[in-house]
Amino acid sequence: MAPAQERILTIEEEKAVEFGERLEVEVSDRITSSSPSDDELQAAFAEVAGAYIVQDGGMPEFVPCSINTKVGRQRVNVRGYAPIDDAGTLRLVTSAYRKDGGTLATSEFQSLVNFAANLVTAIEADREIDDRQEVAELVRHIQDEGDGLREIRVIVVSNLRINANDVEAALERRRFISEQYDIDRLYRISDVSIRRSDIQIDFGKLLGQGVPCLEVSGKDYNYKTYLMTLDGETLYKLFERYGSKLYELNLRSYLQPKTGVNRKILDTIKSAPVRFLAYNNGLCATADSIEAGLEHGQTVIRKLVGLQIVNGAQTTSTIHRARKAGEDVSQVHVAVKLTRVDAGDLEEFIPRITEYANTQNPIKAADLQSNIKFHRQMEELSEKVWCPDGDSRWFYERARGAYEAAYLRYGTTPKKKKEFRIECPKEQKFGKTDLAAYLVAWRGEPQKVCLGAQKNFNYFMNTLNEFMPAGEEPDQDFYRDVVSIGIIYEEAAKTVRKAGIPAYRAQITNYLVARCASEFATFRLDRVWQEQGVSHELSQLLLEWSSSVQKSILDSAGGQNVTEWCKKDGCWEEVKATKLVVKDAPPEALPEDQDPLFYVGPTELPERAASSSSVAGGDDGSDMPSNDDVELCCQLNERAWAKIALWGVETRSLNVFERSMVATMQKMAIDGWSRPPSLKQAKHAGRIARRAIDHDIVSPSSVSVS
Repeated sequence: MAPAQERILTIEEEKAVEFGERLEVEVSDRITSSSPSDDELQAAFAEVAGAYIVQDGGMPEFVPCSINTKVGRQRVNVRGYAPIDDAGTLRLVTSAYRKDGGTLATSEFQSLVNFAANLVTAIEADREIDDRQEVAELVRHIQDEGDGLREIRVIVVSNLRINANDVEAALERRRFISEQYDIDRLYRISDVSIRRSDIQIDFGKLLGQGVPCLEVSGKDYNYKTYLMTLDGETLYKLFERYGSKLYELNLRSYLQPKTGVNRKILDTIKSAPVRFLAYNNGLCATADSIEAGLEHGQTVIRKLVGLQIVNGAQTTSTIHRARKAGEDVSQVHVAVKLTRVDAGDLEEFIPRITEYANTQNPIKAADLQSNIKFHRQMEELSEKVWCPDGDSRWFYERARGAYEAAYLRYGTTPKKKKEFRIECPKEQKFGKTDLAAYLVAWRGEPQKVCLGAQKNFNYFMNTLNEFMPAGEEPDQDFYRDVVSIGIIYEEAAKTVRKAGIPAYRAQITNYLVARCASEFATFRLDRVWQEQGVSHELSQLLLEWSSSVQKSILDSAGGQNVTEWCKKDGCWEEVKATKLVVKDAPPEALPEDQDPLFYVGPTELPERAASSSSVAGGDDGSDMPSNDDVELCCQLNERAWAKIALWGVETRSLNVFERSMVATMQKMAIDGWSRPPSLKQAKHAGRIARRAIDHDIVSPSSVSVS
C-alpha cells in the first residue's frame, strides 16, 4: 500500500488565496470615497464579479443598477442586471460581499434571492421604486418587455463560500431560478494566469538531494538535454502540486484509461512495478530554467523552473491515479528526457517533440495546430513600450485580474506599491475585451460591440486576420495605435457622462467612437499617443456629438427596445447617416503642417493655433510643460537640431512624430528663434533634446555643438 503522507498544498489553492486578495484590490479601485458605505461596496463588488461572469459567458452583459430599498412592505435588493434576451430571460444580480470572508448562511442566500425577485413584483404592481435615471431605465425595460418575460434568473455573487441549494420554481407564466457565483466559482472562471514560472521545483527540498543525470546536449547550443529517472512517488507529488499545469504545452489532455496502452500502464504498476522502466517509453519534458551541479562527483539537477511534460501525460496521470487509488508507486521508475529550450524556440520545438516522440497514443493533425500568439505578444509589448514621458507604461491584462496580481507581487512594501502605481497607473490598464471593443468600434462596427463584451471579443478573435493580416504580428506601432484608440474611447465615455446622458451610455460611446473614426479622411493616432490624450478641440467635438448620436439612436429605435436596437446593423446605418456638425477639424485630423504643434510662423500665432497651443489638450494639470523646456530648445542652434535629425534617422531612435517635431525646431532655429516654441511644442522637443544630450549627440549651447 502507498505510504502515509501529509497533504500537499496545490498551486491552485495558493492562487485562490491570491485571487481573493486581488478581488479586494479590484473592489477598492472602483471606490471613490475614503469611507465607503456597505451599499457602495456591494455595488462595486457586483460590477467586478459581473465582469468575470460576462467574460466567462455566464450572462451576455452586466448593466450596473444598485437598488437597496423598501417598496411597501417588501425589500428590493439588486446590484445590476442583463436585459431580457431573445429567449425571454431576465438576469438580476445581487451580492454578498464581506472583507472578513467566511460562508454565506443559507437563510441569507434565500433572502437575497427573494429581495431581488421582489423587484419584478413591485414593477408589475406599478409601485414607485426610485427616481434615479438608471433605475427608471430598468423599470421601463421590464414594463416594455414584460409580455415576453419567460424566466427570471437571480444571480447571487459573493466573495464568501455558498453551500445553499439553488431555488427553482415554475409559475403559471414564467420560470424562476437562482444561480450562485461564490468565491470558488469566481476563481474557477477568472482565467487566473498560472504561468510556467510559477512551477518551481527544488529537488533538494523535495527529495533531500539533487537528481542524478547525464548531460547529452548536441552541437545546437540553443538547448540542453539531460537524461534522468524519477520514481513514481516523486511524479505523484509533482502532479498533486501542479496538476494539469504541467501539460500546458502538451497538445492533448490526459486520455482516461480506456485505451489499451493506458490499461497496460496500470497493469504494470500493479503487477510488475520494478519493470516499469523497461516497459515504458518515459517522458519528454522541457523547462525554462535548469540548475545543475556536481554532488559527490555526479552531475545532478537541483532546481527546475517552468517544467512542462510535452510527451508522457498519460504515463504521469496514470501513476497519479494509481497512487490515489492506494497503489505503492515508490518502486516505479520513469525515464525522463529533459530539455532546456530558449523561449524563442518553444514554438518550433514543442510541436516537433510531440509529433516525433509520441508513439503511445496517436495524435491527430488537428491537435498540432498552434495557439494564437496575439495576446501574449500584446502583453510582451505592454511590458517594453513606455509612454513618451518615459516614466509610465500601459498595462495589458492578457488574463483578467493580472494587473492586481502584478500589484500584489510587486508591491511588497508601501514604497514598492507606490512605485508600481507610478509605473502602471490603474487608469492605464486595459484587457482583452477592452482591446476588442476599441478596435471593432474604431473599424466602424459599433453594433458588434453592443452585443456585449464576450460576444464582441469572440467576433474579434474570429476576424482577427482582418485586423492583423495573416503572416503579420503586432509590433510597437500597432500597440501604440491600440492604446491611442483606447484613449479616444475612454474620452468618448467621459464626454457622454459629462453631457448628462442618463441611459444607454455604453451604446452611445460605441457609436460615438465609430463616428469619430469615419468622420475624417485622415486621423493621426500618433499625435494622441505622443500627447497621451486627445486635444481640447476633439474633446469638445465629442461632447457636442454625443447628444446628436443619442437622439439618432432613440429616434430610429421607434419604440423598440433600445438596447436590442443598438445591436442591429440598421441602427448603425441610421447613426452613420446622421449629419454631425464640424466647425473646425480637431488637430488630430489636420495635416501635420497645419497642426499647431508643428506651427512655424510669425510671432503672432493665428487665432486657431494660439487657442490650441494654450490648452493642454485634456490635461488635468499633471505633466505640464515648463519654461525650462522652452529654454532648452532655444539653447540648441540649427546645426544641433540637424544633428539630432540625422541621429534619429540613422539609429531609428525617433519615430515619425518626433522627427517632425525636430524639423519644426530646426526651422525655428534657422529663423533665429524669432518666436519661441509653444509650451506644448517644447514639452515634446525638450524631451527629445534631453535624449540626444544623454546620448552625447549634442550639448546645450546657443553657439556651438559638440
